[in-house]
Amino acid sequence: MNGFSNVESRIIDPVFDRANLRVEFRLPSMSAFLSDLRLINVGMTSTNATDSPNPLLGILGAIKRVSILDGSTQLDAINLATVYNAFKNANTDNDSNLSVNRFLKFVELGYVAQGNYTIDTNQIQRDDITFDTQNPITYTGSALNSKKSWLSLKDLLPFLRSSLVLPTTVFKNLRVVVEYNSASAMQYLTEDSTATKSTNADALLLCSEIGDGDMKDALMREYKGVVYRPIETEQVVAPPITGMTNVAGNGTKKQLNNYRLTGYTGKKLIRLAVVQTPTDSATWLNGTDVEGYADVGSVAQYKTETQLIVNGSAKLPSAGMVGSATATGANRRLAYLTDTWGVFNTIPCQNWINFNDGGNFYEDDTTIGEMDYLGIMVDENIAELRLNYNRTGIFGNAKQNQQLLLNIFGEVEKAVVMNKDMSYNVIYTQ
Repeated sequence: MNGFSNVESRIIDPVFDRANLRVEFRLPSMSAFLSDLRLINVGMTSTNATDSPNPLLGILGAIKRVSILDGSTQLDAINLATVYNAFKNANTDNDSNLSVNRFLKFVELGYVAQGNYTIDTNQIQRDDITFDTQNPITYTGSALNSKKSWLSLKDLLPFLRSSLVLPTTVFKNLRVVVEYNSASAMQYLTEDSTATKSTNADALLLCSEIGDGDMKDALMREYKGVVYRPIETEQVVAPPITGMTNVAGNGTKKQLNNYRLTGYTGKKLIRLAVVQTPTDSATWLNGTDVEGYADVGSVAQYKTETQLIVNGSAKLPSAGMVGSATATGANRRLAYLTDTWGVFNTIPCQNWINFNDGGNFYEDDTTIGEMDYLGIMVDENIAELRLNYNRTGIFGNAKQNQQLLLNIFGEVEKAVVMNKDMSYNVIYTQ
């Protein structure tokens, strides 16, 4: 319940809409809207009639960036929305993905254990028990062209989560801009890498407008501003690991990386997420078929070591998240991740680099090692921020030795501060 009785749903048509470019919506002035803006009718098409969407991303593969602005003043935005949407789909409980997001976003997350146990010589035996990743009753992988997605913009824009209402007497030129991926950028966002993809040009904005009356007048007149926590992005490169020699089948080489992250300087940083984005398409292509999560997941690396240096001091205790050749390192990373960002819809070993018996347990074992996100709680004002990121290459293993893009999503703190004349300033808090 939103607490308002005089509210009407309203569909707003775009003022500009072009496939593979962007769509823009403008909210009427001199009114008040609830902040539950929803983007509907988002779609993709493929020249392959049986093509299917990326299982981690779904139809949201159409979206590159989303922003909400008042004229030229940016209130909130999410860059790298393709990778971030995949992260947020993973950062969801199993039931929500299984029961809701399969219908609204057409992701293939949400797992069901199937199979039986049998008795053999008084011992319990596993009989084809698997974690199945799709239920044919609720999800059909093909027919990409017939699917349309629904997205709550609150999931991407924390400004909307924190501000209950949007008075367009304050935000006089309020507009929502959704930038689409180009056809070339969507090459690996569906099952067929050779098919030509396009976004649709018929998205709509669904909003809730408060009806005329004393409540609406008060909301427009007495808006107090808002404190919110937008997600800001930074991207650094872990170069490919080269120059290894094969030593009795066990050739390895440790890579040390240290990055200065300047995008958060002078800001209050609450928490970070690091997505280990692969760049070598050979590691996810099987002929022309795209396997696993392609380049929108977070690929596990061998003996990953992570430490964050905040204002000259190590943020994580001891040596930080220290990798190992056992499951200990992966379990430690998962613990940090869930402590920082909450529940993740992963099944056993999806953040491991390999699982020898995976084919006997998973309907699609190509997703093993495809969901190894790093999460770190910070909660400090930043004067200097450095990320130490180390990994170990393995001779002849392209997945472990490839160049990575480390896509960093940082939650910062901002505020809309109202002035006496009902103008406002957007500031970073300290």
